[in-house]
Amino acid sequence: MKREPTKEDLEQAWEYAKSELIREDGLVDWDKLKKFIYDWQFVEEQVSKVYCEITGNKMSYPNYYSGDVIAAYEEELNKIFVERPRYIDLDFAETGDWVSWVLNAEENGDEVTEDEKLIAKYHSALFNYIESTKLIIEKIEDIKAAKNVKDVKAIADKIIKDNSIY
Repeated sequence: MKREPTKEDLEQAWEYAKSELIREDGLVDWDKLKKFIYDWQFVEEQVSKVYCEITGNKMSYPNYYSGDVIAAYEEELNKIFVERPRYIDLDFAETGDWVSWVLNAEENGDEVTEDEKLIAKYHSALFNYIESTKLIIEKIEDIKAAKNVKDVKAIADKIIKDNSIY
């Protein structure tokens, strides 16, 4: 299900954006606004591509709930095994070693099935999505825990300076 923002969500996002993009003199910091828009556009484009790929082109908007994306991803994996059954050790496929195993097998010239490559690709994309989401949530929690606007601005400035969300 695509997440639709509430009025409170929009107001909170607007307050955050204003705190980041409005200078002390009340004018827009155009350089920060341009960077903010570029970053958002980049994230939206990349997330959309990953969602399309791992959900079999069922989901493309970046504002789906993670549980729905993961469920669609798992459904796609299940289709692979129902429609094109092959023996693959699923317990192993769910570990972090799966992608490494596929890459090493290809590098060594071992036969790797298209299904194995596809699962490795999905696993890698989902892992990257989850890790990026965790980082973003950590930064949001830091901002929520801030005691005042000055602290929020310092956190945001550090994120922008270090590009540390990604």
